[in-house]
Amino acid sequence: MTDREIKILQFLSQTRIATTKQIQMAYFNNVHHTICYNKLNGLIDKKLLKRKYYNISPHKNSYVYYLDKAPSKRNLQHDLLITEFMVQLILNGYEIISFEKSPIIGGIVPDAEIWTNKGGIFLEVQLSPHECIKKYFNLKHKVKRDIPSTLYIVTNQKIDTPKLRDMRIIIDNLSMGGISNV
Repeated sequence: MTDREIKILQFLSQTRIATTKQIQMAYFNNVHHTICYNKLNGLIDKKLLKRKYYNISPHKNSYVYYLDKAPSKRNLQHDLLITEFMVQLILNGYEIISFEKSPIIGGIVPDAEIWTNKGGIFLEVQLSPHECIKKYFNLKHKVKRDIPSTLYIVTNQKIDTPKLRDMRIIIDNLSMGGISNV
């Protein structure tokens, strides 16, 4: 197995799902897309990877790759945005030290906790009008370990930005153009 194949499988073990385009952007950037497809087909042939075809937006169908359980259509957009955040970190030169999806920390559950060579990030993907920031108030005093200093919210909603004493808040749209500000 090649280093690239191992990285793809590790990536999917963390994010749980990814589209062909996301895998290509993260691991096959600047090469023809058929190289990516051939590598993914080889992993499927070896039964190390599975895929399913989804309608991921009104005019876009794509294969979604996963290791074990097929993703639910209900959470697909949300989960693919988490994966997209990871891809954008990789493309912006961040080294991912650790990634945990939906960890329980001091009684709260962020969508992801990510540690990079530049620090820690709590990720929230907010596609509904529910408030997601208040749960982070005084989190630093509820846990006895280091917590990320940045709360990054990816949303299609209008969110008022309250101040958090121990955490910087970045609110970005679904295209994640502000990721270089992390």
